Amino acid sequence: MQFEALATEKQLNPHKMYYKIGEVAELLEVKTSVLRFWEHEFHIKTQKTSTNQRIYDKKGISKLIGIKELLYKQGFTLAGAKKQLESDHREEKKVQEPNAAFKLSYEKTIKEFDSLKESTRRNLLHLRRELETIIECLED
Repeated sequence: MQFEALATEKQLNPHKMYYKIGEVAELLEVKTSVLRFWEHEFHIKTQKTSTNQRIYDKKGISKLIGIKELLYKQGFTLAGAKKQLESDHREEKKVQEPNAAFKLSYEKTIKEFDSLKESTRRNLLHLRRELETIIECLED
């Protein structure tokens, strides 16, 4: 289930930037100790308030929703869930890699174009000087 739908269903404001650990525990229907354990096991980054309370952003909560789905609904072990998340991350990266390759290709093309443009400019200036010389010779 998507974060926004789950937050609305649990009567939490889906537009907040950060949620306290208690709110997230209520949202996911797990104990706060489970969230702290998942945070450690799955390397989920959280921030802390000035009173040292954990707060989660939507991205972190979405990861937690995915972890709960894998562990509780799909029956994965911790190790299996970690592998699945790594696999999902690799697939996501593969989708992004063509964009990176395209960007490099684009940058290379722009450099080649700039080089050709400069070379053409020099050639045209040379041709102009030659034509001016021919015109001078014809006028004499």
